[in-house]
Amino acid sequence: MTFISMPKLLLGASLAFVAAFFVADAAAVALSSSSFSAPAVVTAAQGQTEVEVGLTSGLVKVGEPVAIRITVSRGTGGGQAGGGVKFGLLPEVEGIEFGRPQGAGTSTYMSTDSRGRTVASTKQSYLIEVKPSGAGEYVIPPISLTVDGDVFVRPIEPMQLKIVEDLAASDLLFMERQPLPERVYEGEPYTVEIDWGWDAGLDYEGLNLRIPWYGRQDGVVELETPTSGQVYDFPAGGNARIPVVGLPDVIRDGRKFRAFRLRRRFVATRPGTVEFSRSIFEFAPMPERGSRFIRGRTRSYYRPLDPSSIEVVPVPEKGRPVTWTGAVGSFEAKRSALRRDVDAGEPVDFTIAYAGEGNLEFFPPPDLTRLPAFDRFRVLGVNDEKGAYERVIKYDLVPLDASITEVPPVPLSVFDTKSGTYVELETEPLPIRVTAVESAGDDPFGVKNEVEAPPAVVLRDIEARPVGSSGGARAGGVWRRGPGAGFAFLVLVLSFIGWYLMRRFARAGGDPASVEARRRRGALRALERDLSSSDPRALSAAFESFLGARTGTEPAEWIGRATLSGSDALGLSDELKNEYAGLRRDLDAAVFGGHTEAAPAPGRIRGFARLAVKEGL
Repeated sequence: MTFISMPKLLLGASLAFVAAFFVADAAAVALSSSSFSAPAVVTAAQGQTEVEVGLTSGLVKVGEPVAIRITVSRGTGGGQAGGGVKFGLLPEVEGIEFGRPQGAGTSTYMSTDSRGRTVASTKQSYLIEVKPSGAGEYVIPPISLTVDGDVFVRPIEPMQLKIVEDLAASDLLFMERQPLPERVYEGEPYTVEIDWGWDAGLDYEGLNLRIPWYGRQDGVVELETPTSGQVYDFPAGGNARIPVVGLPDVIRDGRKFRAFRLRRRFVATRPGTVEFSRSIFEFAPMPERGSRFIRGRTRSYYRPLDPSSIEVVPVPEKGRPVTWTGAVGSFEAKRSALRRDVDAGEPVDFTIAYAGEGNLEFFPPPDLTRLPAFDRFRVLGVNDEKGAYERVIKYDLVPLDASITEVPPVPLSVFDTKSGTYVELETEPLPIRVTAVESAGDDPFGVKNEVEAPPAVVLRDIEARPVGSSGGARAGGVWRRGPGAGFAFLVLVLSFIGWYLMRRFARAGGDPASVEARRRRGALRALERDLSSSDPRALSAAFESFLGARTGTEPAEWIGRATLSGSDALGLSDELKNEYAGLRRDLDAAVFGGHTEAAPAPGRIRGFARLAVKEGL
């Protein structure tokens, strides 16, 4: 048996420790060197770029939010943070709609490598919202993005997403929509009505009504919607609120539910398809009671509403009468008057009330001055009151003849959406009695029929002969007279005729001093002033006001008008027409589609306006 002394034992242990230290350090150096020589190993802290892509959750309930998270990690040599990341086209997956990539934050942190050096690294995060159409299993292919010029396709394998029904939510929540029409005509109003609620026995910690389509549909204008009942500002995501109406509690399957209703009227301004994406009601009940210091557990429930759509078809050209002014719908007309027994020269308060389902707010009122049946009437004024389901038009109508016994029918050409044809809607004749006024003769306004003859003009010489030897000038022994009153009158008459002819020539193309002419001349200056705002709605309103002023129409007539056509486009270049179509498309996308980044720059609108004025729009 061999014994080893204590000093030798301590010396051997020390040598073994030193050898192990050098071996470990050499291994670390070798590992660090391999990170530079082998490109398959990606290390963000040493100037490389690393991209990670994945779902926030692979199993979610219907309505529960889910997204694709993209994380880009850069080292000290990986480019500048916040720039150089570009996304390619997102994959197309049946039943899934993807949102736009949104930045989710940037973070910078410091670390130490194996040699003790401090290295700065940066992480950028992005989220792409995933909107599945319903329950089921979905396969999402890898997505492509470019980082600092390098193309990455991540993840290597497709992403698996499973959507399941929230069975508990079906017992606690409800959400339903009244049936929508499958098809409407361009200009025909339609109503969207959604009801939702939760078990009345539950207190809530959070509520959220997600209606992503509201206010973002292209070519759709919201109309005034009458409401009745208590109005609440309901949470609609973030700090947004949407006015809704509270309903009485409802009983469903023997349980009481609190209920609310969203009711809105819309009109489509162009043919196409109006999409209603999935709507979701999110409800977070009060958490279970925990201990004094530990909060109870909480969760959210989701009740979805399936997507839907409406087809918008154009009003047919076939059979369209020349008198049609844009009335679309199905409604009736009634006439009335406060007084039917009047004296000649007194106005009749003639009223027409249109009621029913249709675009009552948009078509112009009937112009009685253009109807031959009203030649024996004088229209002093028109008062037009527009409502959601009724429109009342009041005429101050003066009968010019005592023999008039009725107010004739007033026709209106309407495209009937029920029959799909054009119909002539007429009011019934309104019996009246007109009493002649003796002092007024045949003129109801009391003007005498006798016309006084103008006074005779007497032309006299101012100076028939000289008063004295020094009172005049003699030429050849004959006194020369100055111009008399007749000459002055002739000059006055000729001046008036010249002024009248020049006035007729100047107003051949319209009265230059009229309100419409001044509005047309000042349209470009008004546009320059209105383009100070960058808000898409303000830009669209300024654009429509300019077009209305230049063409003598209402700005509302240019909402949703896709092209320059008809008499407004006569003599205009194709360049101007194409630029108008592009501006209209971009403005509608920004205002109605929610794509604010698509709003055109004010300078582009200004350039179009100057070219339009130059070409004589």
